[in-house]
Amino acid sequence: MLALSARSFLKSVRPMIAVVASNSTLTVRDRKAYSLLFDIIGMSVLQFKTLLTSKTLEWVQLGPNEEMELDGEFIYWLYSGETSSSNGDCNSTSNSISSRIFGEVQFAKKLQEPLHTASKKKSKVKKVESTEVVPVSKQRNIYVGQDGAVLLRISTSKLLELMNDDDELTTSIQRLVLLCMQEKLTRSCEEEDMRNSSIPVAI
Repeated sequence: MLALSARSFLKSVRPMIAVVASNSTLTVRDRKAYSLLFDIIGMSVLQFKTLLTSKTLEWVQLGPNEEMELDGEFIYWLYSGETSSSNGDCNSTSNSISSRIFGEVQFAKKLQEPLHTASKKKSKVKKVESTEVVPVSKQRNIYVGQDGAVLLRISTSKLLELMNDDDELTTSIQRLVLLCMQEKLTRSCEEEDMRNSSIPVAI
């Protein structure tokens, strides 16, 4: 038991030890990303550096009119440039977190998978079998504007691995997903109200 606890502790602190050993400094865009996105959700600078050092966070530059498919492997945050999708246009001057981040819906589904698996295991004790229908979400594509774009790419697999050993990181990431969902829901309700208000009322 003690050996398992020691291994678990070493696994959780190893990424932070790598940060201290690397003596890395944040670039201008690193600092901007932290202040506009990660500081808001309560993530510490050390945790942010851990994500950078472990290559969980990486900067990518896309050329003009490039197309990017969201397959659940990555979350993207728009640092500069413009993008468009079926959900509307977006540019890096937006103050809304949810309008500059892509792929969080697919990641939210990954976060629910352990709970879903546990629920399925419990249901096996029942003798009556039921057919489960899993909704299939439409694949979403992002289209880059004519001037290109710079994005912060977040590896969901590496992020989940780090979250397994860091409860504070888990809380911060869950807060980010929830914040994005709340903003999108609020924006959707506001757009619905605007559409309804523009419909003439028959007298």
